[in-house]
Amino acid sequence: MAGRRAPRSLKTELQIRFLIVGSAFLVIATALLYQNGQAALRRQILASATTAAETAASLIAVEDHSAIRSPSDMNSSSFRNLVTDLGALRRANPSIYHLFTLAPVGNLGSWGLIVDLGGTGPMPKSGPGRAGRLPIGSPPPPGIPRALIQEAMQGTVARVLDLNDPDRARVVAVAPIRGTGGSSVGLVAVEMSVASLAAEARLLWYVSIGVFLLGLVASVLASNFVSRWVTRPIEDLLAAVEEISKGHLNTRVKIADAENELGALGMAFNHMAESLESGQARSNAQQARLRDLHRVGSEAAATLDLARMLEVSASGLRAVCGGEEAYAGVSVRQDPSIRLWARSGPGQVDLDDADTPIERLFRVLGAETRLLSRAEFDVAGLGWLASRPGEYALAAPLRVSDE
Repeated sequence: MAGRRAPRSLKTELQIRFLIVGSAFLVIATALLYQNGQAALRRQILASATTAAETAASLIAVEDHSAIRSPSDMNSSSFRNLVTDLGALRRANPSIYHLFTLAPVGNLGSWGLIVDLGGTGPMPKSGPGRAGRLPIGSPPPPGIPRALIQEAMQGTVARVLDLNDPDRARVVAVAPIRGTGGSSVGLVAVEMSVASLAAEARLLWYVSIGVFLLGLVASVLASNFVSRWVTRPIEDLLAAVEEISKGHLNTRVKIADAENELGALGMAFNHMAESLESGQARSNAQQARLRDLHRVGSEAAATLDLARMLEVSASGLRAVCGGEEAYAGVSVRQDPSIRLWARSGPGQVDLDDADTPIERLFRVLGAETRLLSRAEFDVAGLGWLASRPGEYALAAPLRVSDE
């Protein structure tokens, strides 16, 4: 039909199915790899920020921190001690771009800055710049969620904020400053850059893409190998079927592994081909015999000489039936005995004394063809065959007009 698309081969179908399954598996595996890697990176940077905040809280002397509440305290030794200790921590960890402490200030107990080491980190566009230090008593930077400050009173908390905004992305960790009785008297806030997280996330993305591409190439190669492994025996079988259909019955398929279904199919095909070949051989032999019979009949019908007709008949019977010797005899002019015989076989035999009474032969054979044993030769009037080789004789009556 015009415009009809040609059907795909089994090999192509297997390749497509393997690629679909393999690609789906690779997509899922790559997505899981990327997500797990990102989660591990987030845990790592949160742990780093948490450690920095708790380290800063441990460096703060509660007495010094409690003595600072107004801008005039910036010249005190307590303030200088805190700046010195926290500055050393910030220099030891370059990823910290903002470090400050908080404490309740004023009569209402609102949170205010105590020590601000300044920084250059991102700020909300509406907020003040982060180039210098905020004065003592200033409210917390607007970039620090108030809920995070409340949670930090119970223990250290850390969050990755604004990760989708490259200009503001950061990790914030807030740790409580514990007094003598273990109660929280203030907080330490640490803001750290997530540049390392972004860089490692990009590297993880590239690695994930590379793993996906390598897996895709391996999937293509595997699909080609498996499809060829499955379809090659089938292609060999189809080629053998075409050869059989052309009459080449000696065609056989090679069986690489007889233990699987394809090997069993190949063995069954070879058995079928052997049966067809042997059947054709038998058919050819039968046709050859029919041709020989036709030739014998034609030769016998072409002569009017009785002796010659018997010679042709004996020769044809030996060719068709096989055997070492073949004899054809006939009675002449209602003679009760068969005296005229012709023979086909190696060597010479004197048939002048070959006399077979018809009545004895009829009593043994009747109207049927029989295989006579050597003990039955004399009973059938064929005792003169006793000197011939062979243990059996195939005897058939030739009847004309029921005689």
